[in-house]
Amino acid sequence: MKAAGNQKLQLKAAKSKVGCLSLSIITFVVLLLAFCVLLFFRYNTWFGNIEEAPYTTPPFIDRITLTPGENFMSERTVSWRFDTIPHESRVEYFRVDTLNTDTLLLNSAVIHEKIKSRAGDAYYYHARLPKLEEGAAYKYRIVSDKETTKWIDFKMPSSPDTLRFIYMGDVQDKQGFVSDSLFDLLRKKEVNYDFIAFGGDQIERPMDSYWTIWYESLREWAGQVPFVTVPGNHEYLKGITYRLDSRWIAQHNYPENGPEGFKGKSYYIDFPLMRMIILDSNTIHWPHAILKHYNWLEKTLKDARQPWVVVMFHHGVYTVRDGRMHPFMRYLFLPLLEKYKTDLVLQGHDHAYSRITTKISGDTITPVYVISNASPKFYRNGFNPIHDRLGSGISLYQKIQLTQDELTYKSLFFDGEVYDDLMIKRTREGEKKIIDNARNQAEVFNFDGFGDNPKGIKKKDAYLQAVKERKANRPEN
Repeated sequence: MKAAGNQKLQLKAAKSKVGCLSLSIITFVVLLLAFCVLLFFRYNTWFGNIEEAPYTTPPFIDRITLTPGENFMSERTVSWRFDTIPHESRVEYFRVDTLNTDTLLLNSAVIHEKIKSRAGDAYYYHARLPKLEEGAAYKYRIVSDKETTKWIDFKMPSSPDTLRFIYMGDVQDKQGFVSDSLFDLLRKKEVNYDFIAFGGDQIERPMDSYWTIWYESLREWAGQVPFVTVPGNHEYLKGITYRLDSRWIAQHNYPENGPEGFKGKSYYIDFPLMRMIILDSNTIHWPHAILKHYNWLEKTLKDARQPWVVVMFHHGVYTVRDGRMHPFMRYLFLPLLEKYKTDLVLQGHDHAYSRITTKISGDTITPVYVISNASPKFYRNGFNPIHDRLGSGISLYQKIQLTQDELTYKSLFFDGEVYDDLMIKRTREGEKKIIDNARNQAEVFNFDGFGDNPKGIKKKDAYLQAVKERKANRPEN
């Protein structure tokens, strides 16, 4: 009897195991089918690339770009594109002497490389201009065996005691009409800055036609004003592994002080008052890229000796677009930014506005996180109360000024009206105090990208209700 009982128990256990295995197989098959269905509908969004139309690189010098070296106060790099065959080239430059005495004409060696894209080839060139003098004005021109450009002016910072720069999030303008008008307004409004930073998605897609639109919108900025940029996802070709458009590094030639395997995409620039760290968040998906960037960022933050540290990358650690998140930036890299007391974090990607201050034990401290947008394309924002300040359906730029003891941050409409205003002030004890000058200023929610169908109307009603609740909880009320 006992043996028969044991046999029944064993049979029951075996059936239970078979049942569990069957359930596991069914669950796996259901999940696999669900993934296949999702992949079918989302394939183009995740992996599809618009075909690039064939193009011919013009037989003249174009796309002149000025970028800083690792030492902002003394180094510049000039980059340009020229033809589909190599040309002997050099950069001639000299310091402008206001006393009209003899000036020394310098030559800089040129490096060239043939860059292949999906639809055309071109030769890209760059030259390093080292040992430039503080406060000096310079002229340079590009000389080749076939063509010589006009003389182009640029000026080095006049003082190590004050630093001013402009930041813009995504520009991403398909036709270029909006960015043309916004940049023209900005050129008239702002004349006193040392460089312009762009937070990625400069263009619509990694195609030569969109790069042409980009450089046309820059106009006289290109080659005269130093640009500090980071790749956005729209500068990448989609696929199982993202691939940065081959033209991106060739057009910028940033310092090669980033993590091994990612040089020229992630890098840092040193100023007397600030270390600015640029992190290509598009590549942070696979374990080797995550580990290399994590170790590099920690060391680069730890080694900073300047009064201020600013970090720029494309994907937000706290997103403002509803329903979006970048888990690696949020859970791996945000703790590093907090641990090493980063002051300001500049981000894009979400096509809306957010500013967040860090709150620990009731104190409002750094880092300050900013997401901004300068594109005609807008997304619906979320309403997480972590955002100190929100905005949607608006295009903004940021004006940032640093001295030894103060970082002043203003976010402005392109007509000059201030939308956000904040100061980080260093106390005598070395702590940093945040002064929020926009706490009582109304927020703007102009997003209206809802459909006219019942689903769109329902979403719009929910959004307007969230705006109403947000407004009711703001200090100005």
